[in-house]
Amino acid sequence: MVGYEDLVEPEQLEWYQKSPEERFLESQRLMAHYLGMGGSLAPDLDPESPFWSAEDLEGFAHEMEEAQKRAGVVVRERN
Repeated sequence: MVGYEDLVEPEQLEWYQKSPEERFLESQRLMAHYLGMGGSLAPDLDPESPFWSAEDLEGFAHEMEEAQKRAGVVVRERN
């Protein structure tokens, strides 16, 4: 009989072998790291999307700029 150990990579196996509580705590740690690096929970900006108003897009852009400032990212426009 084939076990899931035979079907997944070692890194995935390590994750599957964790308890739900351990996976939850690791997810929290990874999310904190992602946000600390300047990650944002704002959706990707798509000015052609019919689902977002101009105000929504401005809000998302502002949130993205704030996340980049927290991470120390400097965005420079190319000419």
